[in-house]
Amino acid sequence: MQVSGVAEPETNPDARARAPRTPARSLDRQIWALAGPAVLTLASEPLYLLADTAIVGRLGPEALGALAVGSAVLLFATGMLVFLTFGTAATVARLLGADEPEEAAEQSVQGLWLGLGLGILVAGALAVSAPWLLERFGADAAVTNDARTYLYVSLWGLPAATVAMAGTGALRGHLDTRTPLVVAVGTNTLNVVVTVVLVFGFDLGIGGAAAGTDIAKFVAAAAYTVIVLRLARRTEVSLRPDMRRIRLLAVVGRDLFIRTVALRASLTITVALAARKGVTALAAYQVAFQIWAALAYVLGRARGRGSVVGGEGARCATACWHKPRRAGFLAGPSGRGSSSACSAHSERHSSPGSSPTTRRCGTCWW
Repeated sequence: MQVSGVAEPETNPDARARAPRTPARSLDRQIWALAGPAVLTLASEPLYLLADTAIVGRLGPEALGALAVGSAVLLFATGMLVFLTFGTAATVARLLGADEPEEAAEQSVQGLWLGLGLGILVAGALAVSAPWLLERFGADAAVTNDARTYLYVSLWGLPAATVAMAGTGALRGHLDTRTPLVVAVGTNTLNVVVTVVLVFGFDLGIGGAAAGTDIAKFVAAAAYTVIVLRLARRTEVSLRPDMRRIRLLAVVGRDLFIRTVALRASLTITVALAARKGVTALAAYQVAFQIWAALAYVLGRARGRGSVVGGEGARCATACWHKPRRAGFLAGPSGRGSSSACSAHSERHSSPGSSPTTRRCGTCWW
């Protein structure tokens, strides 16, 4: 029945019965195809930090303590910008679900610009404030000096890291989680090889460890830039920065920014506490923390990443509620899984007579 020419929302049981249904096995395959590579990508990220810890640890406890202090500042900076990945992914996926591939490609390009701008801005701010920040940890003078070296060298690669974060989000929004996995594994392997050569072959010490990571970050940023630019050329969108779209991406990540700052602040405080216990305690903390972080990323912070895992139209909400074990397992036991268990394709495949709420269902957050 229609009133004033407006289609009745799809509340009729018969209409729901006629709606296409997604087989459970098909939905499972979609979940694993997207979230599986994303989980493996997460697993690769902390492993190269463990490798850096093992390499730097051979330089002595002072170097290992310096790595703990310097990386705490660096990880705080990159952690608070993690919205570049998740905000871009969510925005791009929503646009694809709304059948706007050109706008999705445009937002992918703007994500790279936002990442580059924030990376340069944060790197500059840390370069100026580094001496003051490092002194606040209360570590020994030798540790603080090495941490300053590590941090200053690492800041050169910070813009590349933020560009790579935005590129990762753009590809995940386009339902491509395999390419980020390939890039992560390749660049992390490169990081280990280059770091070993610089630290032991050229005897560059902890600065060589930072330089090796910088090189890997630039390679990753170049790979994501090439992929996103190819996507932009196929859709013939502009490559110039657009402040309106950049502001949109920044607003999307606002809440995640606040959450991450609070989380990273608590972890940074633990480094300062360890530093005040002496060099040996700080070095031991670095080893223990990296092992804990690797397990936490793999087991507790695998947030399905992404965007899309199957379902059409009115089936979207059903998939969210009736697949909690599958999607929730991939989101991790910690309850921090913030990825969608509904498809952005729901907007694309919803029937013309479906309700606005049904058509807009594309993201369910845990």
